[in-house]
Amino acid sequence: MNEKTPFNTLLDYERRLTAINPSFVEKSVTKQEWTSIGFKVGTLELLGDMGLIKEIIDPVPCTQIPGTKSWFLGVSNLRGGLISVTDLHGFAFNSPAKMTSQSKWLVCGTERERFALLVDSVLGMKRFYQEDKLQSFSETENEEISPFVYEAYKEQEKIWPVFNILRFINSQKFLNVAA
Repeated sequence: MNEKTPFNTLLDYERRLTAINPSFVEKSVTKQEWTSIGFKVGTLELLGDMGLIKEIIDPVPCTQIPGTKSWFLGVSNLRGGLISVTDLHGFAFNSPAKMTSQSKWLVCGTERERFALLVDSVLGMKRFYQEDKLQSFSETENEEISPFVYEAYKEQEKIWPVFNILRFINSQKFLNVAA
């Protein structure tokens, strides 16, 4: 007896779709998908790995730390845990981000650390496949961000540079926040 459950309904859809077009299942299984978040910092439109970006929130108050660089905004309490907050626009362009209703924090993290990057706006989730990756990519024109951009994807005619968040937070320039 085949019980009518949502899962069985999906299996039935897949069976019928495969009967109509057998190559559908083949294509969907073999394509490696990379999911990212598009964001804007000044004039730059970048991608960040969605595996590292845990959430996107509106900026909340920060406690400034005396004697730090201007792009290091300080620390903030996020659900009982302290996170450091970096103004990515300030880092890249040596001028603080203009706070607007579009400004967001990308709350990122690994097993050992959580931190937030202030960006000018979030452009949404982007999905790319291996064939969308550019074989060669000349780095972005911004010399502060350039060391952290290692590849790019193409979406129609738009080139999306990938901002390597882990390389950024482990760089000497980022780690040296003392003014």
